[in-house]
Amino acid sequence: MYLCDPGSGVKATPVWRGGVPLVVPLQRLTKNLTVVERGYECFVWDMSEGGATSLWAGGDQTSFLKAEGSKVFFLRRLLPDTSNGMKVGSGKNGKHVAESWFRARDKLCTLIPGEKAGAVELAAPVLEHIVETGPAGIWAVTADEPRKLCLISNDGTVTGIIPFDPHWGAGETFAVFSPARDYLALSVLHDEQDFDRERELIVVDVKRKRVCHLSHNVSIGARSYPPHIDMTWVDGTHLLFGETKSGQVLDAPAGKLAAPTGAQRQAAAPPVPPDRERKGLFDSEWGKLWFAGDKELAGSVLDETGIAVNDMEISGDGKWAAFCESGTSNVFLLDGAARRKHQLLSGWAYNIKWLPAVEIGK
Repeated sequence: MYLCDPGSGVKATPVWRGGVPLVVPLQRLTKNLTVVERGYECFVWDMSEGGATSLWAGGDQTSFLKAEGSKVFFLRRLLPDTSNGMKVGSGKNGKHVAESWFRARDKLCTLIPGEKAGAVELAAPVLEHIVETGPAGIWAVTADEPRKLCLISNDGTVTGIIPFDPHWGAGETFAVFSPARDYLALSVLHDEQDFDRERELIVVDVKRKRVCHLSHNVSIGARSYPPHIDMTWVDGTHLLFGETKSGQVLDAPAGKLAAPTGAQRQAAAPPVPPDRERKGLFDSEWGKLWFAGDKELAGSVLDETGIAVNDMEISGDGKWAAFCESGTSNVFLLDGAARRKHQLLSGWAYNIKWLPAVEIGK
């Protein structure tokens, strides 16, 4: 693995060498500290010293969730995952039903790097599944019966939202919040449903902490992976869900279903990006980059048939880009401000990832 901080120079420095599993950078905390993942364990990596410290001493499996300021939120696995996924078998009427799956038992922990106390295990329930790590906290399904969908705030306060049915597979839960986050739509697998075709739709009134709508056996079609109900909030209170031809619109406050209008279908349609769009100091198209406004191509990762065969990434601030050039298979850095191209590495590379810049001294 190589590191290049273009603000300090355009040299790629080797920072780690070894066999699989590879080190994957997840989130930058400060100028020098970054959370990284290797296999089933996460570490705080000090880029200035080259050392790494496990989030939880002892070698337990850990999973990074988010960082709020200097505090890292992560899960400590009480049970290692050895299931190799969900086992699906034949059920009634030819259905493919879920027979068994890994039921996680995770504890929510926090760590402030550099503090002598080390990692702290919060007094939250044991968790089976993380639904979302959002701005208000962490939405999760508890592991012990009776299970609940709950919200765990950043200070560790636990708020129960709704009961979570024993027949619902927590790991197959997909969530979409309304724009103001007043309502939460959940696509959940019932253990008697056809795994490839059906899901439950549960819509939650977040403020009142209750289910305001439940639709059984909603068709999921074949477009989604992992499979879930197609769900789009077309405005603050109306949810369009289901397959394209048989979709319905739920008025969440009233709990009523109706056929979608043309305007609602249009609002739910994904935007079609232009062939060439401006991203910071660059123009980009599928697999191609230009310095903003230029006609001459600055970089491409497409082969002769137009297929993207290498990695290309623009930094979050739009000032830099890095890519592994097709043909030469060398790694280049583009400086958008200076409109210059620098070779970082000779030879092919992959998993190019930009870590967000941070203010010096933080």
